[in-house]
Amino acid sequence: MTDEKLKIIQKYIEYVCEKKNFPFRNDFLDYLGAEELNFKNNFTSMPYLQEKIWLFFLSQTLTELDDSQEYRDYSARNKMLAFYFTFFEKISGYRDYFKFCFKNTNILTKYPNSFKVFKPEFKEYAKTLLTEGKTTGELADRKFLNSGFEKLFWTNFISVLHFWFKDTSEDLQKTDALIEKSIHFTFDLASPLPIDSAVSLVKFLIKH
Repeated sequence: MTDEKLKIIQKYIEYVCEKKNFPFRNDFLDYLGAEELNFKNNFTSMPYLQEKIWLFFLSQTLTELDDSQEYRDYSARNKMLAFYFTFFEKISGYRDYFKFCFKNTNILTKYPNSFKVFKPEFKEYAKTLLTEGKTTGELADRKFLNSGFEKLFWTNFISVLHFWFKDTSEDLQKTDALIEKSIHFTFDLASPLPIDSAVSLVKFLIKH
C-alpha cells in the first residue's frame, strides 16, 4: 500500500473517532483539505475505503509474518496463534474505530458491509493452514475438517473480536488468554483427545 493510501486511511479513522460518525464523501474531502486529490486518485468510493481499512491491517499482519523465518518454521497451530496475536496487536491502537464500526450491530450474527470483504480473505488464510497441517500430519484428514475447518476458524475469530471489544482487563490480557485457549481447542478438534483444551476453554468462558 502506498504512503498516500495509508495517510487517507489514517485520516479516515481519525475523523470517525473524532466526530463519532461515518462521513459523507464531501465532508471527508473537506476534512482532508490539501490531500483531497490523494483520495480521488486512490479510492473510488467511501465504502471502498472502509473495506480497505480492514484489508490493510490483514495485509500488514500477513506481510510481517511471512517476512519472519521463525514464523515460517512454525507448525500450523502456532502460525494461527501468531496471526491472532499480531493482528490484534496491530488494531489495538484503533480500538475505538473498530468498535464504532460494529455500533448497533450484533457482531455474532450480522456484520457491517465494510467487514464482509475480510471474511473470504481470512478463510483463505485458514485454508492454507489446514492444507499445511494435513500435509505435515499435524491435522487429521477428516471429513469434518475438510468441510468445516475454515468456517470454524471464522466463527472463532468473530467470537474473539466480540470479546476484544468488551475486554477491560489490563493490556487486554483476557483477550490474549481467550486467543490461546480457543486456538488450541480448535486445533485439538483434529486430534484424538480434545478433552483437556475443551475443559480449559469452558472454564475460561464461565469465569469471564
